[in-house]
Amino acid sequence: MKIRRLCQLALFVGLSQGALAETQSLTMIGGGPGPVGTIDPYSEGSTDGGVTWGPTYYVGAHPWGFIPGVENWINVYPSQTQGLHQTNHVRIRFNLPEGFSDPNLVLQLRADNVIKVYLNGTYLAERVQGLGAADGMFGDWSPAVVNPLLEEGINEFTMELTDMGGLVAFQYLIDLTFEADQEGTIGQAGDTDVDGLTDTDEAIIGTDPYDSDTDNDGILDGVEVGMGSDPLTAPITDSDNDGVPDEDDAFPSDPEESADSDNDGVGDNADQNDGSILTATVIIGGIDSGVANTVGADGISLADRVTAAAGSCTTTSRNHGAYVSCVAKALNTLLKAGIITDAQKEALQSAAGRSSIGKK
Repeated sequence: MKIRRLCQLALFVGLSQGALAETQSLTMIGGGPGPVGTIDPYSEGSTDGGVTWGPTYYVGAHPWGFIPGVENWINVYPSQTQGLHQTNHVRIRFNLPEGFSDPNLVLQLRADNVIKVYLNGTYLAERVQGLGAADGMFGDWSPAVVNPLLEEGINEFTMELTDMGGLVAFQYLIDLTFEADQEGTIGQAGDTDVDGLTDTDEAIIGTDPYDSDTDNDGILDGVEVGMGSDPLTAPITDSDNDGVPDEDDAFPSDPEESADSDNDGVGDNADQNDGSILTATVIIGGIDSGVANTVGADGISLADRVTAAAGSCTTTSRNHGAYVSCVAKALNTLLKAGIITDAQKEALQSAAGRSSIGKK
């Protein structure tokens, strides 16, 4: 007589990564209510070592009973007598949103007979246990072990199940909570990108079955469909409520400004010169003075001010000496007004002296 063995796994993990908006949860029950032959919505099975994946099936009750809250055992075949003396694989996938934190995971799993468990390809544990619901309890895995294994995007539990005869089946109950400003999704058969929509559904809707967030708005496609929003169009965001979408707003946090025509960092409403000279340094008489061309809060650059003060010297001076004298007078005015420093005046005056303006 062959002895059946039960493996029950319980995992309790608390990870701390800093709280975000609100607590989200993902609950995966395998199997739920339904007749024998029902396809499990959360797990996929492989009979060729993980090369290809297909459905898993509800196979009814098992002599070893149920995890509380679970109503069916599951197999990669539609009965408990198929797959005897084989090693097959099961995967359960879920998608965690960008910026998730503080995940807490409780996983309960029973299998007839031997099980090895992996998370995102990393081996976690294995057990072969005798008959009895209390047997096969794995202890807590510390945050130091599991924290590096969970990641934004698609995550995957993989179970390697080996049967020793009699019957073959497994069951699971997974509860995952985390902090995030968006929900996560649970994978299902035929959902390549684990966004909560099957590839067939995505073909009908028009979303990308290989991109879990088709419109790149930070919300998974399946979550958007569940919310009643359009997964093909990102919602318009206007952070400062000024009527201009953030993507078109040069100042998305300032309700008084939205455009910067001359790209000087000062909004057009406050800018007294929307066509500022924005060279890196002040050019005078065609010569680089080396003086940094800063822009004031009013949107007027130092080059604007020097040009306004001394620009007429180019056309009104009879000769080079007159030009240099004209520039000196203009720079003195700027100096007295506190617009330039002595050092800046000297550099600008020197550039004017080196220019060819007024020379024959």
